[in-house]
Amino acid sequence: MNRLLLAFGLVCLLQLVDTLMGNDEYGRYCYQKYKELGKGIFGQAFDSAWQCVDNEYARLEYLKTTLRLMIELLAYDYEDVITEVYVCNILSNEDNVNNCVSALATFYSQLFPQTANKISTIYQLATDEAEASENRILICIELVYIQGTVLEPQTISDNLAICSRDGPKGLD
Repeated sequence: MNRLLLAFGLVCLLQLVDTLMGNDEYGRYCYQKYKELGKGIFGQAFDSAWQCVDNEYARLEYLKTTLRLMIELLAYDYEDVITEVYVCNILSNEDNVNNCVSALATFYSQLFPQTANKISTIYQLATDEAEASENRILICIELVYIQGTVLEPQTISDNLAICSRDGPKGLD
């Protein structure tokens, strides 16, 4: 990507120099008019690529907060276990104690797979979002690349050719 950007930028700069040197009538005017645009292609592409990263960073920060809240919710599945075991422990009748412990064991045995599903879902969300984040950054940078190496240099090149031919009265 960097080589192609450099190649298109160099073609644009070479065309600027050719216009300056080869066109006595409008050369200096066109060179001055388009030299900053030609140089600006490199800086603009770099800044735009960093904007892609900055935008994704904000999304990932939000995801981090969301995942943290989801993980904190897992504690509510087991927050009362100590209190419930204590209730069973203070029962005096052994049959009641056994029934209480059995009820708790059944409840928590059924709860455990559901909690495991929640953990799996959180992990899957994090994994999917990391992949989506990578794809968004790659697409964004690719669009910056196309804009900076194909569209923008071609527009400058076309306008420079019009300027070179028609001068200040051209429609560039």
